[in-house]
Amino acid sequence: MEYMSEFDLGFESLYRRWYPRMKLFAETFRALRPEEREDLAHDILVHAWLRRENYAPERAFSPWLYRVASNYAIDFLRRRPKTLRFGGEREQGRLFAAEPADPAPGPGEELADRELLRNVGEAIRRLGEGDQRIALLVFYEGLSSREAGKILSLSGGTVRWRIHCIRAELRRSCGIEEAGL
Repeated sequence: MEYMSEFDLGFESLYRRWYPRMKLFAETFRALRPEEREDLAHDILVHAWLRRENYAPERAFSPWLYRVASNYAIDFLRRRPKTLRFGGEREQGRLFAAEPADPAPGPGEELADRELLRNVGEAIRRLGEGDQRIALLVFYEGLSSREAGKILSLSGGTVRWRIHCIRAELRRSCGIEEAGL
């Protein structure tokens, strides 16, 4: 059986399709300045392209790419000169944007839904970096706790526990008793 790989259409296609997701992933690394995050997202895709022979096309691409991204980001942070950053500043990144990408309201969209979306986005941005990565991989990318755990070097059980804690924190932060979180 022949499999179509994400790499078959060339680097430009890979870049167009995956750069926004890698940028979102890079935004979870708050120790980096915004321009470093953009560079990291780009470098991850170049690194993946150069390592494409390590990808088995019969396997899911997204978990492989996020594993490459996670390893590359950790190495990137290790190689980077150590600097002190003083707290109190919040980055204004677009991770888990408070507003939908298209600000024009849809036909059935209600004010309460937009407010809930904004509150959940703000609550996710207040999570720790590790929990933001888990939320990105599980809620946004739809990966299983096992797949997310492999990417982040955590057990599936740990990821499931963190998801439980993340959902509880989101409910608490947003004043929600029961929700589809």
